[in-house]
Amino acid sequence: MVASTILNQLLNYQKYITIEGTLSNVEVIVWMIALFQIGLHFNVPENIRVGRWLSLLLIAFAACAIYFFNGSAGVMVMPVLPGDNSEAANYQGMARSVICTSFVFLPFIKGLRLRIILMLLTVFTLYLIGSRTELILFLITVPIFFLAHFRLKGAYVLLIGAAVALLGLLFSGVDVLGKLQSYTSGDASLNERSVLLGAGIVGVMESPIFGDYLGQVRDFGATGYYIHNALSMWQQHGLLAFILFIYLSFVSVLLALKLVINGRIGPYSDALLGVSITCLVGILTTKAIFWPIPALAWGLAANVVGRQRMGSVNP
Repeated sequence: MVASTILNQLLNYQKYITIEGTLSNVEVIVWMIALFQIGLHFNVPENIRVGRWLSLLLIAFAACAIYFFNGSAGVMVMPVLPGDNSEAANYQGMARSVICTSFVFLPFIKGLRLRIILMLLTVFTLYLIGSRTELILFLITVPIFFLAHFRLKGAYVLLIGAAVALLGLLFSGVDVLGKLQSYTSGDASLNERSVLLGAGIVGVMESPIFGDYLGQVRDFGATGYYIHNALSMWQQHGLLAFILFIYLSFVSVLLALKLVINGRIGPYSDALLGVSITCLVGILTTKAIFWPIPALAWGLAANVVGRQRMGSVNP
């Protein structure tokens, strides 16, 4: 990514390749390096009361989401300046913080009941924030997390949780079918993404080896109009970067699953399982390279491998 960015900025003389566009790629690279380092050096001392602090943090997230929830818009609107909704913090960034915090720290909480309560609180918070992608990703990976860690007991917990959630929806009066329809059919965002996907693939096919660096700026006039899945890596930085991106993401998941299958369940491998599966599903569906969280999974994978080499029984 670094090489592609430098070479295109220096040697590609197309008018649409500007400093502003290149800075957007540099920002992603910086985020990925930072998140990889966080995952690599992530360490929770045994004497820290993780459960208490995480509970307070997730409660704070939930309270913030409730306070800034805009019922008419159906999402959280957090003004940077008091009363100025035109300058609002990105709700997707808030959802990203909630989901990463939950997946990384939940494995360090002892007690099944507290974990379930915090997971439900996370689901509630993500729903209020209004980031449907993060909400769906969290809901997809929670069953895997429970089955991996609690096996048969986890299956019972999931069945009970599903029954309680269904009863809650039935008595709450929430139009579930209407919500699902708004998420899937006639969605302007989905229609726009299909157009971006088609244009991006055309650009990639014209330059399959080196990619179509900032081709979205040429086609649509802004850096934000990229492919919204892993193909965006191919689009921006070429085939080699795309292969490495997919390889690292799959290897992180396979490492976590291998540990689970072998019964080597520990808090770090659990954190890796949640983050890596979330990232893999995300980049295969809706998340582009401008969503740098996969680097956190790679860092956690390196962290777990390092703990294995140090002789940790349950990394």
